[in-house]
Amino acid sequence: MLAKYFCDISDKESIVTTPTTVSSNGTMLSNKIYSNGVTISSSLGNGNATLSNCVVLGTLNINGGGENSVRLDDCRIANAVIRKPALLSESLQLPTQL
Repeated sequence: MLAKYFCDISDKESIVTTPTTVSSNGTMLSNKIYSNGVTISSSLGNGNATLSNCVVLGTLNINGGGENSVRLDDCRIANAVIRKPALLSESLQLPTQL
């Protein structure tokens, strides 16, 4: 019975099982579950990236993006690592559950 419950859930959800890397300006990831983490690449430079209504079960690595340009909307993140000093200011937008 429990196995059927989990199968029903997984059939209705969009689950990404490979590591995901964002490196293009304007990228939006939305409405998915990422089981192996997401990386905002340093090659994004000062570009913009948005995660909207996502679940990241692995680690969200933020290596790129400028001030106010990495946005998390209604996301659940298991673990986040920020490696870009400019993003460590109060300007990082994290209106989500961490």
